[in-house]
Amino acid sequence: MGFLLLLILIGVWLRFHRLTTIGLEGSDTVYYTNLAKNFSEGDRSYRLSSKKYTYRPLVLAVYATAIKVLGYHDYSIKAINAITDTLSIALVFLITWLIRDRDPWIALAATAMAAWSPWAIHFARMELVHSLSLFFVLLATLFLVLYRQAARRRLGLLYIALSGVTIGAAALTHEELLLLAAGFLLVILLHPLVLPLSLRKRAIAALAFGLPLALVTLRLVVVSMSQVGRLAAVGSKTLDSGSYFHRLARYSWNALAENSSPWMALLGVVLLTLAFGHWIVARIVGRREPLAVGVGFLVTILGTHLVLSAFFFQHTFFRLFLPISPLAIIAVLATSWTVARRYLSPAASKTAVLLVALVGTVSSWDHFGRMTNGQIPNHKDSDYWSRPSAHFGLPSFMAGIIASEYDQNWNRQLFESMKGRVTRQARLLVTPSVHYPYPGRRIPQIGFYFGDNAIYKIDHRQPLDTLISEHQIKYVLITRRHLDGRVLGLKEYEPYRYQGRWSDPVPLELGDSYGFAPGTYTIKKEIAYLQRYLKSRGAKILTATGVFAGQEPIVDLPFKDTSYVVYEIPDTDPRWLLGSGSAPSRR
Repeated sequence: MGFLLLLILIGVWLRFHRLTTIGLEGSDTVYYTNLAKNFSEGDRSYRLSSKKYTYRPLVLAVYATAIKVLGYHDYSIKAINAITDTLSIALVFLITWLIRDRDPWIALAATAMAAWSPWAIHFARMELVHSLSLFFVLLATLFLVLYRQAARRRLGLLYIALSGVTIGAAALTHEELLLLAAGFLLVILLHPLVLPLSLRKRAIAALAFGLPLALVTLRLVVVSMSQVGRLAAVGSKTLDSGSYFHRLARYSWNALAENSSPWMALLGVVLLTLAFGHWIVARIVGRREPLAVGVGFLVTILGTHLVLSAFFFQHTFFRLFLPISPLAIIAVLATSWTVARRYLSPAASKTAVLLVALVGTVSSWDHFGRMTNGQIPNHKDSDYWSRPSAHFGLPSFMAGIIASEYDQNWNRQLFESMKGRVTRQARLLVTPSVHYPYPGRRIPQIGFYFGDNAIYKIDHRQPLDTLISEHQIKYVLITRRHLDGRVLGLKEYEPYRYQGRWSDPVPLELGDSYGFAPGTYTIKKEIAYLQRYLKSRGAKILTATGVFAGQEPIVDLPFKDTSYVVYEIPDTDPRWLLGSGSAPSRR
């Protein structure tokens, strides 16, 4: 028991270790941070531009509270997600403890596996919504378990109503989680062993569950028609994409395998088949075999969610299924106990459960490392299904999560090297032009980095000399770290107009300000132009990493290379170059 508790404590430590030093990472994290900051200042807007609209009020309310309490820092939202995910670890213990007849051993095994889930740790240390979603899904499940075990009818109805409220709360963090409600209703109405009640009592319970959920659903539909429309559009396109059963198998396999590993998904399928196959055969021959009824309703919820999701999506990826993954962990470990105790002693059965948890955890680490290091093909863009890894390895887990997250990341390194230099009178120009241009997602422009003192080249079409003069640019950053190939195909985009505002869409003419002929722009060509221009200005390299360190010029880099170089422009009025021929004039 002490060893399992130690694993849980290590899982908690991994969520908080150096949380204040890793900085922002990823474009959506910046988007949610921007919206949450607006919320904290009284702006209840769900959009940052004319197009993008995200109605997830509970997420923004929680994140805005974190900003108000902890201040506007690059760890405020991370901290609330880490706290929420720690509470989720406790909920996993409580749910497993209740459905396994208050057996602490199995509950601790499930909790340790959840605590060491690499994807759970990964997203608990980011500004995305899925840790919060996971918490509300587990809370709704706990209320369903308490409803089943409630001794008094009124208390049971209170629990089931709270389950409806918390499923609604989950949908207000991520609208797709409304699909979970169908599984909960099936458990209430149709699962005879889980809830041995009369039809009238089941109907009352379903009504108590459904009323608060219906209010949330109505709110989502009325306020967020654009999101409902997008989901319907995706579903319509998916229905024309081939066999439903193929989509269901593909979606289910990807959901289960990516959030743990293919080995764990296969093991879960085998254990569930053994447990329920044995139970079905026993029922046919008239024997009353014990079945973990809690596992029965967990499987019902999981199965219903997968079946419905396959109507809308051809595949999934880890973070969308993450809020439901603890239910799979609990189901697999509780089922392993059900199967093992038929053939083994109680002590041996508990050891078997621990071995399943150990195999699942280690294979999850290995699979996570392979995915984050690009060793597993992107099966969402092909017909590839994840396959069991050929080996296990702790080093891949360490490389995938410790090295990349618990050390200062790229954004924080840049910030630390420039924070005393970049000011309103000495701004930073971010180049080349093909940086993620979508509203609210510019990482150095987030307020606790450089804010409006970080100027993105893509937002400006005037010649480089004019841009440097008008915006008092002192430093030029050249990096491919946040480039987005989709920009090369855009016909228009929404430029940032500062003070948190984006303009209406305008035509995108890459290379226009450099004098490139239409259709001739390339990233390599822009970087080469920038380096020649900066050399002609007498700019010196202030800081350089990777391939830029000691080698200049470098233009032929991998698309997502993390190297960067910062040039410092001498204090000379750039207007002296105008008309000198050093900078091409605009067309």
